[in-house]
Amino acid sequence: NEECLHYASCQPERFAKGFTGFRKQMYPVQYDKFMSALACQFGRNKYFKYRKGTVLLPPEEQYMIRHVLEQCGANPDMEFDEYIEAIHWK
Repeated sequence: NEECLHYASCQPERFAKGFTGFRKQMYPVQYDKFMSALACQFGRNKYFKYRKGTVLLPPEEQYMIRHVLEQCGANPDMEFDEYIEAIHWK
């Protein structure tokens, strides 16, 4: 049950795959701030893997990215490149 330390729900969650389209919808200054903030948060390599869609973005990371978009003055409701339903093995 949920009280167990090793419990993982078998309910699928919505993962995002890539956000290369964000750049087209932002001003260059906004995108530079956005990219710098995420590269500091995730590290440069992981940032590029997330951006390209090589590594799926769990819901928590999507929320954080939307927060950074808002801080940069961009629309936080932009859609990620693709969405996938999968089980979140934390």
